Amino acid sequence: MIPIWLKDDITPQPQTPFYYTIAQNGIFMCKENPFWRAVVPLNGISTLKPESPQFTFFLPKLPKQLVSIVVRFFASLSQKHNVEAIILLLWNAETHKYTLLTPHQIVSSGNIAQYNIPRLLHPLYLIGTFHSHSKYPAFHSKTDRRDEGSMDGIHGTFGSFKGSRNAFTISIQAVINNTRFDCDPTEFFEGISPLSHKKSRYTLLDPRSYTIPVTWYENIHTQDGPLYQHKIRHKGGQ
Repeated sequence: MIPIWLKDDITPQPQTPFYYTIAQNGIFMCKENPFWRAVVPLNGISTLKPESPQFTFFLPKLPKQLVSIVVRFFASLSQKHNVEAIILLLWNAETHKYTLLTPHQIVSSGNIAQYNIPRLLHPLYLIGTFHSHSKYPAFHSKTDRRDEGSMDGIHGTFGSFKGSRNAFTISIQAVINNTRFDCDPTEFFEGISPLSHKKSRYTLLDPRSYTIPVTWYENIHTQDGPLYQHKIRHKGGQ
């Protein structure tokens, strides 16, 4: 068997004339004979079988009640103020349920300039984000990709909130170590259905209106200050 050296401060270097090195910047091959010693980079090891990027999601779909709250929150901000917003997706490892958290954030019609990620303790784990593009179509912009690249998880973009609050576009990608996987929104969300005549466009199947937490609105700020200056009361039921 050909030795493999993990190049760190712990694993001893093989004392053989031929071995592979896994380093911070890639895979290398070391070859030594009576005439020279060389370390050269490899694109792969020909004797091994190929591998490809894969992603499998183990958690259940986001319940339709939470999906409806997310959609209606983004829609209301878009239609009333034409601003974007972000929601953090958390998983409770004890209750085995999702939690949605809207952090303090500074937003505009074109971006989310700043938002705070709170320090989380067990049993809560940050597993993704949802953010809106207001009236513009859902996609992962250059800025989105930069932000998502440093946060492993499920990242969803919602957009095209123009007329109806029940019609919108979605783009879902899983991002692990800056490798991206396109995902089918219907595999992650309950209570949505694609509108076949328009690409990436969906509608809510649940007509009920659920209560949006007041703190979600209170945490939305622009450069001029809080978007909502006073307490807001929302009607709705479950």
